[in-house]
Amino acid sequence: MIQIVTATKGSFNTTLLYKSINNIFDVSSSEQNTKPLPYVYNAAIKKFKNTDWIVFVHDDVIIEAPEALERQLNSLGNVYDVVGCAGIREVKLSSPALWHLMGNKTHHRGAVSHLHDGKKYMTSFGPYPDQVILIDGVFMAVKSKVFDKVTFDETNPAGFHFYDLDFSMACHKAGFKIGVGDITITHASPGLREFTQDWKNGQEWFLNKWSN
Repeated sequence: MIQIVTATKGSFNTTLLYKSINNIFDVSSSEQNTKPLPYVYNAAIKKFKNTDWIVFVHDDVIIEAPEALERQLNSLGNVYDVVGCAGIREVKLSSPALWHLMGNKTHHRGAVSHLHDGKKYMTSFGPYPDQVILIDGVFMAVKSKVFDKVTFDETNPAGFHFYDLDFSMACHKAGFKIGVGDITITHASPGLREFTQDWKNGQEWFLNKWSN
């Protein structure tokens, strides 16, 4: 029913994701990866399109209750076609093009735990489950029917940025319902630290594409 897809710079069996879901789910991992995520994810879509759900997740994520994931997606799938852990209900496209900055905080939804110095800290964005327009790419579960109309845009010049926001916008435009639900993850990352030239190129591409 569920296919997990991730990309890692090193060996998958050393990642937090592997340690959290080993022996529970089949995982398609692109190891020693340098390819842009849209290419990696689209290749997985072609391979696993008949799976009920494809879950795109970062390799530095701990899925806290993997044994409950199938039940959670079954429940959320009664309402939503795309499911994430954090997102925003109303969007005003602007620079910097980060999902949590392109709208009022009252429209934030979801929660994600973060790992610092061996301790976990929960970031509560807002109430959930609820429908949103944009979700964070750290965890994206997508019903297979979505891929009949939407895939990841390989013209994105930023290989590891904006793939999630662009995919969210495309799903929203195509009429699919996007939501955040009660799926608990821990992300061992401090988030974006600087606006690299690669990120800036992606931002320009994203805002130009969706300016209307």
